[in-house]
Amino acid sequence: MLPIKSCSYKIDFVNPDGASPHTHTVTSEIIQTFQSDGSILINGKLYKMQKNGLYFINGLATHFVAPEDINRYNHSIIILNTPEMKQICESLQMSGEYSLLFEKNGGTFCELSPEECIETDRLFLKVRNILKDSSGMKYGRLVSVLTELMSIGISKTNAASEQKRSDKIGDILSFISDNALEKITIDEISEATHISKYHLCRIFKENIGITIGSFIKNRRLSAAKQLLASTELSVTEIAGKCCFYDSSFFTKTFKKEFGMSPSEFRDKYRN
Repeated sequence: MLPIKSCSYKIDFVNPDGASPHTHTVTSEIIQTFQSDGSILINGKLYKMQKNGLYFINGLATHFVAPEDINRYNHSIIILNTPEMKQICESLQMSGEYSLLFEKNGGTFCELSPEECIETDRLFLKVRNILKDSSGMKYGRLVSVLTELMSIGISKTNAASEQKRSDKIGDILSFISDNALEKITIDEISEATHISKYHLCRIFKENIGITIGSFIKNRRLSAAKQLLASTELSVTEIAGKCCFYDSSFFTKTFKKEFGMSPSEFRDKYRN
């Protein structure tokens, strides 16, 4: 299997599914953005979409893009086959680099210089051309390009301090991310972030596009997917750990969201 599943080069739209909080079980993403109207969420951190942005996103982390105009989202995106990518990094002794870019915080944002923007764009175009080439030898060529992209990300990550984000939304998302698997209420979030309940709900919906309750539900379902795929815990135990205290309701909610029951998901994606 190739380390890259697909590459879309300089497209101006986003699939509607990508504009709501979601996860991927076996794929991850590298995105380069060319416009600055909107936001990108990676694992509870909200980043302003930038003309010079490069994003490494772990598929298992809750993420989504929120361009101001869904039909004018100028970007390039590489979809990685996560297991193959991790295996490559292990063989190249780059597991630490992979972990830093994709796993430590669910992903990484890098602000590129003009020269780095040009170089990164060249690498995305190179990936697209390799995938379209029918002459073979794709695997090694793709690995070479991916290591160059990771090198850019590592150099920026090591040099940069934690990126700025909307203070209020960032505080809300951080609190929810830290407490999503606990029983939390709007009152508790309001108290922890020092934002009134009315203002809290309003700015969250305006910036994220869904209610706080829906966002918490998505975070819990994302955690449930990871536990189903990687542990021997029963469905009932996983429901409890993810704050679904009625296992029947958990199963119903999970099936409505993902089109299959928790047991069916486990059978399909068990590590």
